[in-house]
Amino acid sequence: WQVPNIKELASILEHSCTEPSINEVVFLGTKSQNYWSSTSGVSNMSSAWVYQFDSGLNSLRSKTSDVYLRLVRYEK
Repeated sequence: WQVPNIKELASILEHSCTEPSINEVVFLGTKSQNYWSSTSGVSNMSSAWVYQFDSGLNSLRSKTSDVYLRLVRYEK
């Protein structure tokens, strides 16, 4: 299991869904809040990219912020 990078996290967005903008049948219990990615900010390494699943938008947040986490894994 690992924290997804920003591209991986974006790949599970479902723009046809709103609040949350994710398929709730596949991703149970998703909050309409920010979720961490493992992608740090380029100009500010103390920040990381998050996706907000109520709007499907991304932004930078301080790495000390309280943000939800969704882990991913790859099939072997």
